[in-house]
Amino acid sequence: MELNLGFVDKNNQLTIATLHNNKVETTTSIQINVDEETCEESSVQTKDLFGVVYEGDEPAYDFGEPVFISSKENLPLSHDMDYEDIITKIKEHSNHQSLRHITKSIENIFNLSDKLQKLYGQSRNEFFRELWLLIRRSFLTQHLSIFYYNIDNKNDGKLSLQKISGTNKFLFEQTVDDELTMFNAIKPHISPFPTVLSYDFKKGELTLCAQINGTSFLVLARVFQFTLLQRTMFISLINGINHHLGKKVSKRSSS
Repeated sequence: MELNLGFVDKNNQLTIATLHNNKVETTTSIQINVDEETCEESSVQTKDLFGVVYEGDEPAYDFGEPVFISSKENLPLSHDMDYEDIITKIKEHSNHQSLRHITKSIENIFNLSDKLQKLYGQSRNEFFRELWLLIRRSFLTQHLSIFYYNIDNKNDGKLSLQKISGTNKFLFEQTVDDELTMFNAIKPHISPFPTVLSYDFKKGELTLCAQINGTSFLVLARVFQFTLLQRTMFISLINGINHHLGKKVSKRSSS
């Protein structure tokens, strides 16, 4: 696991700490309170920040949509802490945020599933964009990929396997040969019902799958933890979407 965290001190100096192989490595500090013409934005934008901790007032800066931006008072972290201490506090904070997002989603599960099923009929890209954002917020993923079929206008309108993936910003891409091979190997195990295919506790690697209106999709995520509530939210959401779509399922979907 490799995780990037940003730490902003009272002088608006940003230090990026990379957590990898049970170690914490830091970059040189970057000044972020200068005007747009001289701000070292490129240095910051090359980093996928999982979270940002700041001292004083919250900095008015585009950090690239990290999972959280928190004051040091609420989340007492610093880049010179031990690896295990940082990870422990990040896990606790992530669990709290996940619980908050999931509770809100479950309270509005009917409206949420209705909104998503309408999106599915309009644009699969938009549907999976919203699903990607929802899973990221609810599971606090370190990285998230969703593989799904979509109409390929460059190939006579045939269905092709695509993906949406990223750390804190998503990107739509065509799949490569290895990913297509991987998906085809897993596809026979994708049932009409939302399923947890695997969860590696030590590596934090989670694999989910389901069908939407008979069409298979696959979720690969890196997470700190996978809880019963997260599982319930995923299953309830997909079941709700399929219910709105008319419960069309196919045990051996060709798409």
